[in-house]
Amino acid sequence: MSATGQPNSTFSWIGAGTEFRIENDTSNSTSVLLSGHGSPASVVNGALTSLNYFMARANPPFYLPGVRLVQELNNQLLTIQYIGTTTSHGIAAVQVHVSDDSDTQGSQVTPHEWLFDASTFVPLEVQLRLPANEDPTFYISASLDFWQFQNINGLLVPSQFSLSEGDLGTPSFTSTSVVFNSGVPQSVFDPQGGQ
Repeated sequence: MSATGQPNSTFSWIGAGTEFRIENDTSNSTSVLLSGHGSPASVVNGALTSLNYFMARANPPFYLPGVRLVQELNNQLLTIQYIGTTTSHGIAAVQVHVSDDSDTQGSQVTPHEWLFDASTFVPLEVQLRLPANEDPTFYISASLDFWQFQNINGLLVPSQFSLSEGDLGTPSFTSTSVVFNSGVPQSVFDPQGGQ
């Protein structure tokens, strides 16, 4: 994926189940967020920082809404609640609240709101929390907005989306390649495999 609204960069996500690797490469730096099989970490220009476990819980693949929605529907720990009708960027929408309230940290870092087009039920937006590594109760409210879905192997994938993070700006992303079921080695999700 490529990003606009910020310095030229290439963004990639690799996932398998709950494991993920999120990489952002610019002309000046490379940053990687890894799930680490329960020991998440950040690697910025080769410097490793261990992260608290809840950081992995707060970073599921929202940018692939079809994948994330299937995971949520299959997760018996999640609370899924219909909120009602609303609008998203001027479009009539249906709002659904999702949260893992099975423990205190889950109720702090996992709440999010899905907004679906009221006519087509395609996801328009997901509002989420981006917690600080030091304290799960301190977070930035963020949202991902989705446009121009394409069918890839029977799954609707947005070819464009944007990420709003409080006052930090709103970069836009264009998906240039999506591959499913490619057999990812598990070492990709560990810091030593991610360098």
